[in-house]
Amino acid sequence: VYFSGIYTIKSLVENDSVLIFYIKRFMKIYPMLLLSIIFVVILGAFVTTLPLKEYFLHSGTKAYIVNNILEIQNEHFLPGVFQEHENSGLNGSLWFITFQVRIYLIMGIFKSMHLFDEKLSGSIILLILMIWSMIRPETLPIIGSNMLLYGNEVFPQYVITFALGGVVYLNLPFLQVKFRHVLLMIILCVVIKDYHFALACWAIMSVLFALWLGT
Repeated sequence: VYFSGIYTIKSLVENDSVLIFYIKRFMKIYPMLLLSIIFVVILGAFVTTLPLKEYFLHSGTKAYIVNNILEIQNEHFLPGVFQEHENSGLNGSLWFITFQVRIYLIMGIFKSMHLFDEKLSGSIILLILMIWSMIRPETLPIIGSNMLLYGNEVFPQYVITFALGGVVYLNLPFLQVKFRHVLLMIILCVVIKDYHFALACWAIMSVLFALWLGT
């Protein structure tokens, strides 16, 4: 996610057209996403307990296809497939594709508002996004932790890491990471008790450690 932040912001800065940015992101995600959805639905037909006609016409099958294509709310279940298994969910990693689609959408909107025309304004908006995700993730629509706002509990920690990558790219010539920065981050991560905050903290520490080694 950190490197995704670097290359996404790099693409935003280097492309004048938001439309071209969206087309590139669409071609990166949707061909393989569609193939994955179709593949799982076809595999489900071999193991479902329902008759094939009922399986393909079932509202659950339609929901699996439509919801996962629209990336509004992921659907992980197909009718009659592994229903007696303790975990009948299918292709659980689709939530991360949803996160990517949403973060790309938001970054494109920021680009259309000319917030990435200058490194300072771009850095400020990304830092605000990081702080918001740390302090009040439940109030952040689409990429926050509130399900009622179409969020996901694990989204905020990835928003933080993504935004960090973007800030690093925008300020790379001025960043000099010292070992004391890494050490302070390790101490902070140990002190933090909240699971999601701690996870985000360790992700940031790993990035700082990599930057320190690389420089």
